[in-house]
Amino acid sequence: MKARTVISYTVFGVIAIITAIVIYHFRHESETPRDYVYKKALQYGEKIGNDNATQDLMRIADFILSNMSFHHGVSESTLDLYLNYYKSWSASSQKVSELVDSIEHREGRLNIQNLEYIDDMVIIDKEQLWQYILDMYNFRNSSKICRKFKDNVFLEYILPYRVGNEPLNLKWKTEADNTIYEIKDSIILRNDLNVRDAANLAMKFWNVRPFKWTDGLPKGCTLGVKGLTVKAGNCRDFGVGAMIREICRCRQYILQHSGT
Repeated sequence: MKARTVISYTVFGVIAIITAIVIYHFRHESETPRDYVYKKALQYGEKIGNDNATQDLMRIADFILSNMSFHHGVSESTLDLYLNYYKSWSASSQKVSELVDSIEHREGRLNIQNLEYIDDMVIIDKEQLWQYILDMYNFRNSSKICRKFKDNVFLEYILPYRVGNEPLNLKWKTEADNTIYEIKDSIILRNDLNVRDAANLAMKFWNVRPFKWTDGLPKGCTLGVKGLTVKAGNCRDFGVGAMIREICRCRQYILQHSGT
């Protein structure tokens, strides 16, 4: 009898745990990204005792989410297909037309009209979104340099979370930082630099390895942060890589001179 009672309580306990997990999962999944970020912003403001922080975080969230509603990106598998062309061209001595024909003969032709896009609001990870917003808030308040930026400058030019239609990646700035370590080291050794000097230094390092120009590779997908390591393509591809490098260098400079 006692054994049956123990088994019954155990069964009821397991059922209760499973039910609680299901309810939590349902509530979490049904929570919109805006609701989730607002909740985290309130918790953060309460934790540090700063209502202004909560309002600033919500304003950042509103700007990102209002823009996110109109943006989308390709899938990781589609980006991989494009990267195959770029990487092959970087290492090839063939004419670009011959290279493209060879790849398309093996793997089929890329059709821009048939590219499948994924809406950012569909694929967004709410926790990653919150971390991105919090990181950008902390970055804004990390130094006197950033605090001098007007709100519209910060929102329009520093906050953006994507470059083009590459797969959504809210960690791209961290990934980019990890690819430009040589500039980071040079900044540490140079205390006399200003923001413009830091940007020029970024371009100097960017041009150490020549960019392999061509307008003959398939179009339709931006490489995003991958453009830092795959230095090939047309003016747009060069611009994306250079812009990301400049952004990361200026961020590194500001972080290096925080509090100054």
